[in-house]
Amino acid sequence: MTEDGQEMALDASGPIPRGRDFGSRRCELITLVEGRCDGDGRDTSSSTLVRTPTATVVIDTGSIAARKELMGSLTSMDLSVEKVNVMVATRIDPLFNGNDDIFVNALQHLRKDEWNLIPPGPRRKIAITDRFHWIDRYLKLEVVNDPAPGNLVLLMHIPRKEEFLSQSTLQYAGKTIGISGPCIPSENDPEVAAILDEIRERGKERTKKQAQSIRDRYELLSYCDIMIPAFGPMFKVIP
Repeated sequence: MTEDGQEMALDASGPIPRGRDFGSRRCELITLVEGRCDGDGRDTSSSTLVRTPTATVVIDTGSIAARKELMGSLTSMDLSVEKVNVMVATRIDPLFNGNDDIFVNALQHLRKDEWNLIPPGPRRKIAITDRFHWIDRYLKLEVVNDPAPGNLVLLMHIPRKEEFLSQSTLQYAGKTIGISGPCIPSENDPEVAAILDEIRERGKERTKKQAQSIRDRYELLSYCDIMIPAFGPMFKVIP
């Protein structure tokens, strides 16, 4: 579904705008803002940037309280906001999408159920109508309904070959990284911790599920090697 209400085909190839440097970039993962939820007026979701040869993607833009921090991270990378061509809203909520207006050229991906929560305007947006959607060959969006009302999760499949990776991302070669939004609040959330305990007890016996779509938090954590939660630092599923 597009801004004018027309349905759009969502397939593995797009629709994603191509930048001038299409095909020249290496995969990269950067934390722009680390999420926090302390009730101190500075609360914000995590905000993460990923780059592949075909897309520069920001997953969640955080709260207004994190605006200066977000802009500082982008400035330190010498990254113009105009270069971000994809934006993912894991959930439409002031803690998660308070700075969407910064990314003027981004095609915003959001769940169909939240389409009407974004007011009409110049922002281009696309509704994810299926359980999953490939942004490109490295980036897959999943609709995870656990816990209700659910949210989008981005899975980044990092290539194994070092020549495809930026220097800062070499440590993640061959890993699957989940950028979870509120589906996984933090490693220390009681329900998440219980799932992690079960997965970690199996240790090396764990095998990744290659399911077409992920149904719940247990399957999400089982599938991923590393998780970037809504609030708190990234963590390894099995340390």
